[in-house]
Amino acid sequence: GKGWLEGLARERGCENVRFLAPVRRSSLQAILARMDVCLAAIKQSSLYRFGISLTKLSDYMLAAKPIVLSSGAPGDPVSASGCGSVTAPEDPVAVADAISSLAAMSAGQREAMGARGRESLLAHYTHQALARRWLDRLEQAVARSGDR
Repeated sequence: GKGWLEGLARERGCENVRFLAPVRRSSLQAILARMDVCLAAIKQSSLYRFGISLTKLSDYMLAAKPIVLSSGAPGDPVSASGCGSVTAPEDPVAVADAISSLAAMSAGQREAMGARGRESLLAHYTHQALARRWLDRLEQAVARSGDR
């Protein structure tokens, strides 16, 4: 858990790693605004064979931050929008390489990457956009059933 990670960071002298107390949802965007890159990592699991829906990805995309996603799930929004890098799950070397690649970019390049994520989120993943897609598919199914 968190205590083990804090001990590991201390043991390795990681001075650039911060562990925060739990953050209220109302304060989350203010915290994310201070980040350069955001990380989301999931374990390899058959649970994700049809895709992922992580709240943190939406939070990161709304904050317009470049994302490193460690996941083997298909159809992820990071790849779809070009708002970051996707690595294989449970591969810390690949994650470190992805973070290093983002760090090597200019601030403008990282900002553009983050902006793509925010634009994609607002265009395709809001409740209104998802409801519209669902209704469109429902109308198509009804139209097809009337053709029979």
